[in-house]
Amino acid sequence: MLEIFETLKSQADWGETGLFEAMEDLLEWSCVDARPDQGPWPDGRVVCAECVLAKGDDVVGMARLLWDSHIEDSLPRVAHLCLTPTYHTDFVIESLETVLAESYAAEPIAGDHIRLSNGRVLDLLGNTRAQTRGQVGQLAPRVI
Repeated sequence: MLEIFETLKSQADWGETGLFEAMEDLLEWSCVDARPDQGPWPDGRVVCAECVLAKGDDVVGMARLLWDSHIEDSLPRVAHLCLTPTYHTDFVIESLETVLAESYAAEPIAGDHIRLSNGRVLDLLGNTRAQTRGQVGQLAPRVI
């Protein structure tokens, strides 16, 4: 079974270095995105949300929501999207992006919009309103 873990909230669930080593391996060998931000980490870059995809004890994917606060009018964006080939599907990518968006929406430090991996901009206010209506029974639950 595949599980998504928000690493900024649950690092204690993993071994001291195992998670970070697995993430570094994914960044090295399994990036889906172009990683235009290779090189030194700039002052002002913030990791707003981060998650890993695990199958049992194996980390098979990861994604981050990064905000370059030092760049005027920049949106938080899905970056460092990495998946092993077996799990590189639209469904898995959308699932990771959903977790990142929901995590960020709890504290939207850079505004109410994020850029997804496909370049599309997601309006979190509209998304939050839809979730709120769903919680009070106004929307049908999503069945997968």
